[in-house]
Amino acid sequence: MNLYRYISSSIAKSRKTRFLRFARLVSLLSVMLGVVALLISLAILHGFENELRNNTTKFTSHIVVFSYNKDPIGNAKAITEQICAKFDAISAIHPVIEGEGLVRAAGFVDGVMFRTYNPEYDPNGFSNLINGQKNFSCDSANEVIVGEPLLRKLALKIGDFVNLYSISIKDNATKYKINKFKIVGTYKTGMTIYDETLVLLPEATARNFYGLPLNSANKIEIFIKDINKASDVSQSIMKFLGFPFWTLTYYEIHSSLFAWIELQREPIPLVLGIISLVAMLNIITTLIITVIEKTRTIGILRTLGISKTGIIKIFAYQGLQIGLYGIVAGCVLSFMFCVLQQQFRFIHLKSEIYFLDALPIFISPLHYVLVASITFVLVLLASVLPALIAAKIKPVSALRFK
Repeated sequence: MNLYRYISSSIAKSRKTRFLRFARLVSLLSVMLGVVALLISLAILHGFENELRNNTTKFTSHIVVFSYNKDPIGNAKAITEQICAKFDAISAIHPVIEGEGLVRAAGFVDGVMFRTYNPEYDPNGFSNLINGQKNFSCDSANEVIVGEPLLRKLALKIGDFVNLYSISIKDNATKYKINKFKIVGTYKTGMTIYDETLVLLPEATARNFYGLPLNSANKIEIFIKDINKASDVSQSIMKFLGFPFWTLTYYEIHSSLFAWIELQREPIPLVLGIISLVAMLNIITTLIITVIEKTRTIGILRTLGISKTGIIKIFAYQGLQIGLYGIVAGCVLSFMFCVLQQQFRFIHLKSEIYFLDALPIFISPLHYVLVASITFVLVLLASVLPALIAAKIKPVSALRFK
């Protein structure tokens, strides 16, 4: 073992006053809690971002093509083929019919969104979320798949029938159409915005329900190979199609949700600064108390030939020891919390507020490396000042100190 580390360890293990033991414990806990708070905060924020991205693309593709005023796209199939042939970045593309309506059962009435669902077009693995019948009997069947929360609101079960009303506006006149549908399956994404409002229909049934011509659609959904290039590909597609078409990315469609995530991320530097300052002050205070407590020891070490640089190393090692214990404990505790939350989802959220029913967690090794590295550097800086004070103590004065 290095001589200076050995002396530092011996000083740390020597008989201390109760206050000094308490100060060292507080310093260690402040570092540990700071690391835990930062790592868990980062895991939650990235968890929200990932969950929102994954869940929104269950029903909203990476890029969506609309017609101006959101009029039906009459030649949707031909346009889909043109886009697919032009852009290699596309992994899946499909026309979709979507519209507003009402659902009614046993006196309960609520507004919903109807949307076509084709099991053959399932680039995001949505079928894995469905309980019950995963496929419609045929493309023109009067069957629907609804979210589990909506099914509970309706007080129905799979196999029951429900009345649906389509609402469409044509020539400045609102038109309604009513039909009875059989509930053949349910799904749950964990996002109330979908689970309580979105009803899935077969394609031909939806087209007839809204009186749309063959091969028409309300929009064209596009999935790309690299989601990070969604904005660039979206602009290229809009330029290729020209008027009267326009495009939106999943980020633009759900901009309010992602803006909320960004808003939560803004205070992190401030929180990091406050936590770091408190931890550094605790370490500085603890080491200064240690220097005062061990002044005579410093005098003896200097008399025995230990240089000022050696004294600096001895007391810097003490600060680093506190910091390292705190960093390791903080990383272990935060990792345990994140793993347990991922597995058991014991912290629940109000889905009507947060759009998710459980606190999301994303564990990133990069977060641990960055937080541990930054904390270590700050602890090192905090250890230097008391170590310099110890090095400046004159041996004669130190030996006379009582």
